[in-house]
Amino acid sequence: MLLREYLTEYTKEELLDQARSFEIKKCSGLRKADLINRIVDTFCAEEMLRSRLACLTKEQMDLFRKACISPTAVSVNEVVDAM
Repeated sequence: MLLREYLTEYTKEELLDQARSFEIKKCSGLRKADLINRIVDTFCAEEMLRSRLACLTKEQMDLFRKACISPTAVSVNEVVDAM
């Protein structure tokens, strides 16, 4: 499931909470779809991804790269072990 699809399952209030956690401003007046777009754009911005990935261990980063290349090739057990 893609991030955008996953976020559609949230209520607007839950999405606003997520936006606040990312310090996204001026979101309260947005429609749900626009709010989802703003969250996805912010979360997937290069600087945000760099800051989130910087804390990964080498093994976790290797697993992340594997998942980017072939998401179905990563097992749940690999993810659990990496945590």
